[in-house]
Amino acid sequence: MTKPDLHQLNEKALLLQWPRHCSRSLLSQIKALEKKLLEDIEGIQETQVVYKSLCIHWLNSIGENEIQAVRALIAGSFKAYKQVARLWKIPVCYGEDFGPDLESCASGLHLNPDQLIEKHTSFIYPVYGIGFLPGFLYLGDVPGELQVSRRSEPRLNVAQGSVGLAGQQTGIYPQQSPGGWQLLGRTPVKLFEVHQSPPCQIQVGDGVQFYPIDKPTYSLMEIQIQEEIYSLESEEWQ
Repeated sequence: MTKPDLHQLNEKALLLQWPRHCSRSLLSQIKALEKKLLEDIEGIQETQVVYKSLCIHWLNSIGENEIQAVRALIAGSFKAYKQVARLWKIPVCYGEDFGPDLESCASGLHLNPDQLIEKHTSFIYPVYGIGFLPGFLYLGDVPGELQVSRRSEPRLNVAQGSVGLAGQQTGIYPQQSPGGWQLLGRTPVKLFEVHQSPPCQIQVGDGVQFYPIDKPTYSLMEIQIQEEIYSLESEEWQ
């Protein structure tokens, strides 16, 4: 395993950062180390994996003993982490009011809107991180043929469920917020429910694949979600 750089963020937190380009393989190795840390070192309150970094938070102030324990695990060897990853199928209504940037993005990529939708739904995107907003999924590995820049002027209000593109990432806004990503469509699925355990079903290391729906189907799914009779489709992901 490539060794990370270690930084102390504050009296209760360490940050490990890997120099390699982010990939599913590296993410699996980081998750393996995360599991080992939680098993072997006492006093850890929580950990967070985002792209090629791992943040470790302790309940109490840390000293040289904790830092050396982490260094020892980094230097050692351990079995690869076998995550039970899920592939989540997310419905999206593309274009029109739901995806105001679809046509301009398609034009910039020398595609028509239908071609952009077809390409956007044909790839599986690994979940490399969750952040910015509770339940905001950073979905990576967007191929070069779909990469567009952020908007030059962010929107003040992006609707909940909006699906956007920005560089090598695609993502879903879990709640209304400002945002500068290019909006292709919207999903009726709620990604973060504070009373649910866990609040976000989708986890770092899982995969997401979008599929297109029309407006009547979107409206029907909204009702099913409100009545709590809708289940997000998923399957094991190797």
